[in-house]
Amino acid sequence: MEEEISDSRSCYRMTRHSWFTQRAFTINKQHNIWDRESGLNRYNKQGCLPVLTHEQEFYRSIVPGLSVSNAGYGLGFIRKFTPDGKMLISFSLQKDALWVFKYKGVGSVQNSLRSCYEEVVDCDLDIDPDLAQDLFNFHLAIPIITEQYSRWTLNREFSIFLENGRYVLLAARCYINYISVPREYYLKYPDIHDDTEIFDYTFFLVDLKEGIVSDTYKIRDYVSLNNNYGVSAVGNLIAITSYCRQCIDILEVHNGKLVSLCQLNKEQETMRREQLNHELHTNGVPEPPMKGILSPLKQQCISHLYKEANACNCCERKERLLKFYKDFPLYEEVKLAKSQFINKETLLMRFEMPRNTSTDTGSEQPSRDTMYFKLYVFYSLSELKVLRIFQHDSKELLHLQRDFYESLRNVRSWHTGRPASSPSNSIYYRFKHDT
Repeated sequence: MEEEISDSRSCYRMTRHSWFTQRAFTINKQHNIWDRESGLNRYNKQGCLPVLTHEQEFYRSIVPGLSVSNAGYGLGFIRKFTPDGKMLISFSLQKDALWVFKYKGVGSVQNSLRSCYEEVVDCDLDIDPDLAQDLFNFHLAIPIITEQYSRWTLNREFSIFLENGRYVLLAARCYINYISVPREYYLKYPDIHDDTEIFDYTFFLVDLKEGIVSDTYKIRDYVSLNNNYGVSAVGNLIAITSYCRQCIDILEVHNGKLVSLCQLNKEQETMRREQLNHELHTNGVPEPPMKGILSPLKQQCISHLYKEANACNCCERKERLLKFYKDFPLYEEVKLAKSQFINKETLLMRFEMPRNTSTDTGSEQPSRDTMYFKLYVFYSLSELKVLRIFQHDSKELLHLQRDFYESLRNVRSWHTGRPASSPSNSIYYRFKHDT
């Protein structure tokens, strides 16, 4: 009797061990999701009897990824899917037109894969073009660069979808750059940064539903387009950061048209304009450090920093004011480098030191604090005023940034309701970094 019990236990151990080993090394995504979501882990991996324990009390967010290799479609630059995943946009080889494909799903290639018995599809097989035609159906070609833009080319690293993917914003730049900055820029933009090259840019609002270019917007400045660096969008609002003029153009998409709402950091006061105009006619084109006139946006930032330092208690006021006067030359030197929408009402701007600053004397290298000095400004578009300003070494800004990113990826398990496996969701992590 005892021998039968021992044999049954050993069979049970072997069966359970073999079952868990297969489940542990399985490539079935459904099994992996079940195991991760349940939180069961085997801590004695070397033992004959696996013991399952709840070692983690959170759900690891899994984003399924799928790559279809060796599925080429003609000559061009494939960019991205629309937000709904139904269409794929691509640039032509000459970068003068936009190609739109309809995505039919991965299941559409099953008939083509029946003739391939290998795990890897070689590029020299005839199945290569068949896979692309099965996955994507050519929908339409939208010409962007016409004869009047003969010296222009589309930037294939720039594309922004608007209004749930109905519109896509593209940009083109002229080959020829302007050596000198237009004189009226010095009159309208006191904080101009004329040490950079300027080009002609045209932004195209393409209607993917109608297959036409619905509107255009032109700028003569320097805009960083790669990876959408100089342009931010939320909803139907667009913010374009101009590095030379040091201003931000706020646009709105309304019925397929680009409507200019406002232009931040543009000179508005008549008296200051008259003074600038007098300098233009008497001294020629003045250099920005010689003018002694700050832009409206920089004036608001400096005023906010002074009021914030002066509002401290008696113990901190002297120290904060000394730091303010010490950093005042840096406040004058910083340039607007990037802007990003937080929401439709709030805009985050980053001011940083330019590469060649006027504070550099001779061959002396600027200090590390001067080189990496940055200001992060939260600006209200509805009230047109500065809300908060943080420097690059602010701990409060670090916590705001951490919580902001965590709120975007804070998915929860539908089965257990546990949050994602993020450090910010750990009470020990918060206790360590928030105290």
